[in-house]
Amino acid sequence: MRCSLLLLVVALSLSPTAAARGPINNKSRLIAGHLLVKPATDKEPAAFAQALGRRLGVTLSVERELVFGWLKLSAAGVDDEAETLRLVDRAAKVPGVRAAAAEWVWRPFATPGDPFFEFMWHLDAIGARAAWDITQGRAQNLVGVVDTGTAFSHEDLQGKRAREFDFIADVSEAADGDGRDADATDVGDAADCDGDGQVDGPSSFHGTHVAGTILAGGDNGIGITGVNWNARLVSGRALGRCGGTTVDIDEAVAWMAGFQIDGVPSLAANERPRVVNLSLGATGAPCDAFTDDVWNQVVAQGVVIVVAAGNDAAPVASPANCPASLAVAAFGPNGGNRLASYSNFGAEIDIVAPGGDQNTGAFEDGVLSSIDASVSPFQDGEPYTFYQGTSMAAPHVAGVISLMIDVNPALSVDDVTDLLKTASGECTNCQGKPALRADLAVAAAAGTEIVTEPGDSCAGTLFCSVGQSCVNLSGELVCQSSCDNDGDCAASQFCSNNGVCVALPIGEGEGEGEEGEGEGEEGEEEPIGECDPRRGNLDCDSGDHCEENDGVTSCERGEGDIGVGGLCGDAEDCSTGLCDRGVCTLTCDDDCRDGYTCSEEDESGVPGGLCRADSCFDDPSICEEAFDCSYSSTQRYVCAAGPSNYRGACGSQPAAWAPVPVVALLLLLRRRRRA
Repeated sequence: MRCSLLLLVVALSLSPTAAARGPINNKSRLIAGHLLVKPATDKEPAAFAQALGRRLGVTLSVERELVFGWLKLSAAGVDDEAETLRLVDRAAKVPGVRAAAAEWVWRPFATPGDPFFEFMWHLDAIGARAAWDITQGRAQNLVGVVDTGTAFSHEDLQGKRAREFDFIADVSEAADGDGRDADATDVGDAADCDGDGQVDGPSSFHGTHVAGTILAGGDNGIGITGVNWNARLVSGRALGRCGGTTVDIDEAVAWMAGFQIDGVPSLAANERPRVVNLSLGATGAPCDAFTDDVWNQVVAQGVVIVVAAGNDAAPVASPANCPASLAVAAFGPNGGNRLASYSNFGAEIDIVAPGGDQNTGAFEDGVLSSIDASVSPFQDGEPYTFYQGTSMAAPHVAGVISLMIDVNPALSVDDVTDLLKTASGECTNCQGKPALRADLAVAAAAGTEIVTEPGDSCAGTLFCSVGQSCVNLSGELVCQSSCDNDGDCAASQFCSNNGVCVALPIGEGEGEGEEGEGEGEEGEEEPIGECDPRRGNLDCDSGDHCEENDGVTSCERGEGDIGVGGLCGDAEDCSTGLCDRGVCTLTCDDDCRDGYTCSEEDESGVPGGLCRADSCFDDPSICEEAFDCSYSSTQRYVCAAGPSNYRGACGSQPAAWAPVPVVALLLLLRRRRRA
């Protein structure tokens, strides 16, 4: 899965760190102004570069002669990645150029090498790897957590301590020897809360677990990976033995938004988090007026308040049921983002995120994150464990929001909420509520898109673009175009039993004759009659189509009124009888029009090969006069006749066009007839 390279430039322009740069910086995908070109002639390199520059309208100079006849050229004044890609694409079409390429910057993929990442199914469930290809966060990203405090000595939380305060007023509840103070260290919350004389269990280090999910160091060779690898923590300790009070909790939230709390040092503007996580609440309680008032004022300061829904398979708990909260339910690990059996749920839910579901009996079906080593049941006492609950779901959302704000600090609270809901996945048994998708949400915040092409790997994510499905082909998980029947697929493909388009076996195709009759040079059977159905209507007169009855073909009148280059839904729409990639096309007996490439016969299944539309998504200028870049019914931009609906590389794709009649004389190539 990959993000469109042109669109990534938009993300750079939205990031507050984007500025004038050298040839390569941390986000460069290619070296701007560099073209790698392979001449088709033995022309002297400097003269070749000068001539090519005149064709492209830029000044080109030779930087180096490379292996196998390639030249490394530099375009004067070109410092933009998108412009560089356009020059490369145009150079490849110039006569005398055998091939052209950009000089890309290759880096290790953004999959962390932390030793326990393999257990973190919940990060792949939200598409975190693709989000990290856009941003991995920065130290300037501050995330607030109001919880039991934090075990700041934890190995995966080093360097994460930004600001903190202990808001627990009751000394016995605080269990640290005093009341409110400037130390938010989690000292443990083990207590006899049932009053039966027995400690209810070991300390939870709940706040440490939540903080680890949000911002544990990524790719540092230690433990786990947080959603935001580089963010820092503003910790408000408000839960002690047996919980915490509304006043302590709400004052911690208000403090994080910059409001003055008596006896508490205020936060400067650059010390305030834009998102605060609260994995706490009480099932059956209403949204009280105090919380409602405080939180409305906090949200008015641009702070997103993320709240867990509760774990009693009941209506949404308080304070997640407050209008100012972004309420989070939980799904488990067993496919389909199915609502977890324990998760509270209701109309107040905004989004559903991975919280784990250990009803399977598998410890690892929870969410893995950090705790104190003193209570660790994990491998060799490592300070990590699996918890399940909406408490684990909420910090995934908070972490994603911090990444969204990293690429676009101008986002409002409403912007964040809307993008999370629209750039999302589907949740099973969730009454239409969306499932968290980090990749889509961060890309949407950055003004870009996550795009896959058929054949791209979806291993580890199961995510593919609209109109595609992630399927197992030959032992590999790949994205393939979805289909209901063979008509949904290209001429060289058929619709398989699992609902995706796959290549026809070599030697197979439409229009085969009876067994043993009329075999061609390759052993393929020729049709009996006056036309070949695989060639559409091209063996028939204009307005006729090739029809097969009882194994015999003939040219008949009356099908298809859309000419070459018109957008189409299937072959019957086209006067040529050939609809490929959503546009009426022809065979390439001669040459194809610019913007189309001749496929080989064994690839397309069409004798003589098929003129197949190239993507004009990145460069609409590849289309010849009278053809414009338009969005076809197969989720791709192609050169087509008629007015363009192209919205640019960063625009949203329009709905598929209905077939548009055009003049049949707009030909991709010279049409050959047979009486």
